[in-house]
Parts: sequence; C-alpha cells; structure tokens
Amino acid sequence: AVHIDGSAAGVTDRYGKYTLADVVEGTHTITVAKEGYSTWEETRTIRQDDAGISVELKRETTEVSILVENTDHQVVSGALIYVNGETMGFTDEKGRVREDVSSSGVYNFTAMLEGYRPASVEETIPLGTGAAFVTITLEKEYDIGSLGVFAIAIACVVLLVLGIRWYTGRQYLPPRRRGGAL
Repeated sequence: AVHIDGSAAGVTDRYGKYTLADVVEGTHTITVAKEGYSTWEETRTIRQDDAGISVELKRETTEVSILVENTDHQVVSGALIYVNGETMGFTDEKGRVREDVSSSGVYNFTAMLEGYRPASVEETIPLGTGAAFVTITLEKEYDIGSLGVFAIAIACVVLLVLGIRWYTGRQYLPPRRRGGAL
C-alpha cells in the first residue's frame, strides 16, 4: 500500500512497482506498507522529471528464545538447535539460544545433543509478535551396550543365589524329605 501525505494513493503491482500519478510537485511524505514487513516512510521533494523512488521493505522479525532442559527441568547447554531444518546455534550455559525469525508462520524447533534423544517442538508465531518463547525437553538416551551388561550382571546374581539355595537345600534337608526313613 502506498500513501502520500497520509492519504491512500494505491498499491504496487505484482512486481512491486507503483506509478505516482497526479502528484503535484513539492515536498510530500511517502509511506509504503505491507503486512509482515516494516513500514517505509520518507519525506521527499518531488519534481516532474524524477525517475522514481526505489524502496526496500524489510521483513518483520520476532526474537525467539529457546530453552532446552532435561526431564528433571535442568538446563542443557551445548545442544544444537535447528529451525525448520536450518542450524540456529548452540544453547549457552543457561540452556538458551536466541534468534530472530521472520514473523508469521509455523516453525519446527529441534534440539540435538549426544547422550539425548532428539526432540522437536512446533510453534506458530503470529504477525506482530515481539518475542516468542519455546521450551524443548530432551530425554536421556540409554546405551544398549551398558544396559546389556547390567542385565547380564543381574542374571548372574540371580543364578548364583538360586544355585546356592539349591545346593544348600539338598545338603541340609531332613532325611525324610530326601526320601529316607526316620
């Protein structure tokens, strides 16, 4: 949308161009705005022989603060964060990372760190949001090798206890239980 001196003058075409028509020479305030973009405004002196004005609108952004914690709600530093598959950065010692993202959209935030299962959170960030906060909880990843060793150790202890009970039970049973006479 193009405004001249506060009044609507029209909209740009699909190529982003707009022709100033019926503008009297002189000083005018020109404003260009589009939802999702920062508004551009400038006061200029316009003459009939002006070639044109080139305007670049910047996308509005939202600062997103991501906190990564474990299942005990302790911060996790050094986690690699991805936003929609692109690397965002690593969490600091407070388990946080901050980044500006273009406003208005659905974002997938993923955290990864060795020793933890990757976790993702999907958030919608609406237009005009000044800041957004996302928390990602990582679960410990258990090493199958160490679990296997633990299981074998338990099995050995159980077999040892059963073996001792069997051995001592046969040796110290009263004679009638062994099948002998009293």
